[in-house]
Amino acid sequence: MEEIVSLWSKYGPSLLIVLATGICGGIINCLMFEDGFTLPHSFTSKKGIKTWSPGFLTNIFFGIVASFLVWAFGAKDLDLIKQAGIGILAGTSGNNVILNFLQKKQLAVEKTKANEYLDMIRDELVEDQEEDDEQEQPRS
Repeated sequence: MEEIVSLWSKYGPSLLIVLATGICGGIINCLMFEDGFTLPHSFTSKKGIKTWSPGFLTNIFFGIVASFLVWAFGAKDLDLIKQAGIGILAGTSGNNVILNFLQKKQLAVEKTKANEYLDMIRDELVEDQEEDDEQEQPRS
């Protein structure tokens, strides 16, 4: 129980700011980019599939997740005012922030693969060059 209290005293205020700024950012996103709040609703597609749309709750969810990601990957070391500012910006950008994190991860994976292929090609070229050099040497 002491560990939970210790963690809450260390991260609790920051996590409340993350939650609040993510919600605020999601609301700002609704107002700026979607001309207001689309209420949750269900509809049937042209193919006859019944779907539920969470409406503005999607923006708020993505705002909270984006605010948390930015906090977890560096903003937690800042003072609370800066955390709030960054959290609102991240929350407003919402899914763009999340996509950016995912794209950076994918880019790192692709870079690793490309470097592995490049190493394989270099090794193959060196082997081919060595074989050519051996064949060109005059026999005595």
